[in-house]
Amino acid sequence: MVSIIGELSIELAAGITKQGTLSLNKPVVIIGAGGHAKVVFEIACARNVELIALIDPQISIAPMFDGIEHWLSDTEISKYSSNDFELVNGLGSLPGQPRRREHVFCVAKNSGFKFITLISPQAFVSQYAQLDEGVQVVTGAVIHSAQIGANTLINSAAVVEHDVVIDKHCHVAPNATLCGGVTLAEGVHVGAGAVILQNIRIGKHAVVGAGAIVTQDIPAYATVFPGRATIRLGAKNEF
Repeated sequence: MVSIIGELSIELAAGITKQGTLSLNKPVVIIGAGGHAKVVFEIACARNVELIALIDPQISIAPMFDGIEHWLSDTEISKYSSNDFELVNGLGSLPGQPRRREHVFCVAKNSGFKFITLISPQAFVSQYAQLDEGVQVVTGAVIHSAQIGANTLINSAAVVEHDVVIDKHCHVAPNATLCGGVTLAEGVHVGAGAVILQNIRIGKHAVVGAGAIVTQDIPAYATVFPGRATIRLGAKNEF
């Protein structure tokens, strides 16, 4: 895991410096051109990162991508050296999907490429947090003294409290809360608005559904379903 006290500091909006894997002298290629790619694109622009291309089999018509080269296949990468640029994983993460983010990350890493650690200027990350390669922290997220594994996505307004340990390839969706001492094993998906209470352990590739409140340990590959809203129809109002 990349320590906060390391080779390169990225200045955050709050004036705090964090360590990451971003090489400011190298341009960046974003893998993907969909919804999450738009999010990381805006963060990269806010960080003054030089963007040279997107990789996606579908050409995006999003105006924000105007003027950026579009590669239709990742075979384009093979034309370049891993020293020419670094990568941003622009693929989103949804429960039930094949593990696309993980697959793309591992294939690129095996080819010698590096992923930048990308932190929104509007996020708060403690100076005592540890972020591994390719971690993404989106607008409004809060990370206290936690450990975040490689290729993990901490999405908008998510809260990661003190002493949380998150393994690689996880996704903490918007507005989810991990209370102090929570542990997520590899590949866990925590849905939007879910709450995991103190010191709970979530097993490998488990899915915590949106809005769930988790009060006990969850085994590997399990799915936690939240309570569903109940609609009760009343008599028609007469006026």
